[in-house]
Amino acid sequence: GSPYHLLNLDLRLGSTAQVQEDSLDHTAIASLLNDRLRAILAHLSSLQERMRDTSSKILVTGDLNAGKSTFCNALLRRNVLPIDQQPCTSVFAEILNAKYNDGVEEVHAVPCGSTYIRENCATYRVFPLAALHSLIEDAETYSVLKVYISKSDDHPTLIHNDLVGASLIDGPGLNKDSIQTTNLFTRQEEIDVVVFVVNAENYFTLSAQEFIATAAREKAFLFIVVNRFDNIVNTKKCVSNILEQVHELAPDTYDKASDLVHFVSSKNVAYRRNPGDDGDDSGSDDDENKENPEFASLESSLYQFVIQKRSLSKLAPSKKYSLSLLQDVRLVCMENKKYIEAKKTQTQEELDELRPKHEKLLKISAETSEQIDKQVESLSQSVYDYTRRQIMRTVEESQKTVSVPYPGFFHAIDYAISTREAIVQSIQGSVIRCENYAREQTITGFNAIKSIGLIHLQGNYREMVFRSEKMFTRRKDTLSRTLDTDLEPFDFIDLEKYKGLALSTFTSMSLSFTLFGIGPYYSNLLASAWRWISAIGGSGGIQRLFVPLVFCGSAATIVYVIRDIPIAVPRNVGRKIAQQLDEQDYIHSNALRLSRECIRLLQVPARGIRHTFDHLVNKQQEQKIELEKDVDSMDEALQQFKDIGDEADVQYGIVSAVDL
Repeated sequence: GSPYHLLNLDLRLGSTAQVQEDSLDHTAIASLLNDRLRAILAHLSSLQERMRDTSSKILVTGDLNAGKSTFCNALLRRNVLPIDQQPCTSVFAEILNAKYNDGVEEVHAVPCGSTYIRENCATYRVFPLAALHSLIEDAETYSVLKVYISKSDDHPTLIHNDLVGASLIDGPGLNKDSIQTTNLFTRQEEIDVVVFVVNAENYFTLSAQEFIATAAREKAFLFIVVNRFDNIVNTKKCVSNILEQVHELAPDTYDKASDLVHFVSSKNVAYRRNPGDDGDDSGSDDDENKENPEFASLESSLYQFVIQKRSLSKLAPSKKYSLSLLQDVRLVCMENKKYIEAKKTQTQEELDELRPKHEKLLKISAETSEQIDKQVESLSQSVYDYTRRQIMRTVEESQKTVSVPYPGFFHAIDYAISTREAIVQSIQGSVIRCENYAREQTITGFNAIKSIGLIHLQGNYREMVFRSEKMFTRRKDTLSRTLDTDLEPFDFIDLEKYKGLALSTFTSMSLSFTLFGIGPYYSNLLASAWRWISAIGGSGGIQRLFVPLVFCGSAATIVYVIRDIPIAVPRNVGRKIAQQLDEQDYIHSNALRLSRECIRLLQVPARGIRHTFDHLVNKQQEQKIELEKDVDSMDEALQQFKDIGDEADVQYGIVSAVDL
């Protein structure tokens, strides 16, 4: 059975099927427990109201045909409630002293859904006692019957004592139908004393056992009346079987069985009939009105329990219920602490296992990011350096390596234009080669980064497709459109060559004169020669000689220049293009462009890997935070249940110390 007294959950499906608590999730159990706690709080309120109420309510219940109405009439010493061989009581009938109704004997029938207020006639209907037989079977119209009767002249009864107010409630038999059974279970929470009538021939039925077990969890003591005991032949066996069942269902009642368990025959008790009843009084003769010692003992015990020992009838149920509730609270705290500690251990193990994994993942993420950055930086720097070297070499060597057929002097301009285009194409070709190199390096870097992702991320890595043909799709004639290399006359003459030749000749002669020590001597000699030529030049002969010499020199120079055009044009055009490229910072711009394109494309898989790492790290971080929160909340819950359990222990000691 359940270790709980009050907090056991009703897990039945329908009427018989039982559900195991382990098969329910915590939400369902919490919902059921919440409903149970609400019912307990409501019951505690009922207990408080019962303790404040100075009157006592006695509920007489039992199985069908157990003789409940006969027993009530015997207690009243009067034939008040109708008796039949078939079950006839369908409505609760509460018997009260007529003095609370201005001494008038009558029945107040309370309609279903109405709350009885004696001073308000609208809450009930008035009938004579003679109508009780028909009213008590009309459960569809009335919920309770308030029956007011006067005191018997020849015998004092329980409800007509002069000390406290008391009422006797006769309820429908158990199991007559589910609604009435439920109402009876609810009703027993509102009364002070339960008198359970059992047929000696049938013992306790399943419904009776369930009712007694439920009532015993609240009330310390129950009155058990074994009726029709005179019909039993083997009385010892009957007593033994009944007491055995009482011991199992209501241990506290069993401990005081001599006062609380009575074996009687209610029909042998003498009582007077109501006014207007037909026939002789039951047991009116002296021989038939002999004292019934068993019933007298029951009546005396019930009178003492209800009237003289009100602390037991009023406070014992509250004490019993409170102690049972405190025991359940302590047990709930213990079970929850045990469960939470096990759950905390499991959660802490998961957290301890996750923390090093998280730290390792952070380390791998940082190392991988650094490795990728170095890979991208190395490849981009390689592309930059390679591009700069290749274009620079091409520009420098284009003056020598460009070979364009020379068509002759008269097509020199076309030759210069073709030479310029050839140099530009050569430079553009070097740029294309650099782009191809950058493409190859990007493919290499992409595969390297992909390998890094596969190694460290494995199944979490999402592979990407790299389309290298989409790289460097700009127009190839950009260079020719940005250069301003219009042809000039001096493009056909290599002035730098003559400047260099004159400078080198003068330098060589000066150096020779200085090295051989003939500088001063030849200086004087040259000065004398110059004065002699000047003197001769003044005559007409020398003038006639000078003009042809100048003409011959000029002709020779022109011939040399024309012959030098195939060499001078590539040099001059190449120098002009190189100068403009330098002004545009063309080499650096292209090297930077290719390296940046390489970086841009390699950042795509790099970002994918970083994003995946960030996702995994954040996921583990969230798991770690959630586990840490769970551990903290479990610590708080453990402390809370400890405090509640300690307080329950204190309250249990206080309630236990109350001596009734």
